[in-house]
Amino acid sequence: MSTAIIQLSDVQFRWRKQDPLVLDIPELKVEVGKRIFIKGPSGSGKTTLLNLLGGVSIPEAGTLSVMGMDMTTLNPARRDAFRADHVGFIFQMFNLVPYLSLVDNVVLPCHFSARRRRKALDRSGNLEAEARRLLKHMELDVTSLASRPVSLLSIGQQQRVAAARSLIGAPALIIADEPTSSLDSDVQRSFLDILFREVGEAGASLLFVSHDSSMEAGFDQTIELATINQATPHK
Repeated sequence: MSTAIIQLSDVQFRWRKQDPLVLDIPELKVEVGKRIFIKGPSGSGKTTLLNLLGGVSIPEAGTLSVMGMDMTTLNPARRDAFRADHVGFIFQMFNLVPYLSLVDNVVLPCHFSARRRRKALDRSGNLEAEARRLLKHMELDVTSLASRPVSLLSIGQQQRVAAARSLIGAPALIIADEPTSSLDSDVQRSFLDILFREVGEAGASLLFVSHDSSMEAGFDQTIELATINQATPHK
């Protein structure tokens, strides 16, 4: 049995046939349970790689395996289902739903994945209790914030809500796309410490993408995208 949660081989991707390659990655392997920092400047293909790993896009060539599943063999509906079950995303802009409460934002993935719903219920008995547990672990005062629209939370608070949402239902892979770019360095470090703790407790693998080298500390491995991506960068 493979110990890799992610394995890429000869993966190539471009947006249109007439466009140059955005990604040309001969090999990438991420072991289960590792915390991986992927570094690269804006426009280097970081988000494109994350879209491939999450099954949002598929490569034009090569094999791309997540949890032993070759994503290139799945149709769009099955990729969506796989992503909902097994991948938690923390987006750069957080993508919280402004008309949902703090708790409802966190439990949202459980409405798209029966697997994550079941695991959340097994953990805490009901979805609200599990959401509150995660929010408390993210060092948020749920009682005082519960009635406040998420759009009125601070950037740091919104970030932690987004992280709790990604973790509910214990997905095997957490993908974070520049989630700390709007925060000052002290808040960034605090968030990373909390995220590491929660990912470790869940036994999940973490793929964290950023252009900021100062955030590398504490990760098991740093991957420079430029060293694995043979595509020529285009502005």
